Amino acid sequence: DALPSALEVTHHSLNDDTIEGVRHREVAAFSVQYHPEAAAGPHDSHYLFRQFYEAMVDGGQTSEVGNKKADVGSVSLP
Repeated sequence: DALPSALEVTHHSLNDDTIEGVRHREVAAFSVQYHPEAAAGPHDSHYLFRQFYEAMVDGGQTSEVGNKKADVGSVSLP
């Protein structure tokens, strides 16, 4: 089965190549299907929480929601 064209795959499982993350191309919505806070390092999933925070502050206008290419560096959430 194919995903709707409005969805973009953002994460794949390294184990079996199943889809683990998607983002919507037209609205500020994204999802991951794993426990990002359980990642190997303390900041491996920080970008997801930063993007969620920015989308909330932005009123959902952030176009890069769910896109790992966003650079969050060592920014701390308030």
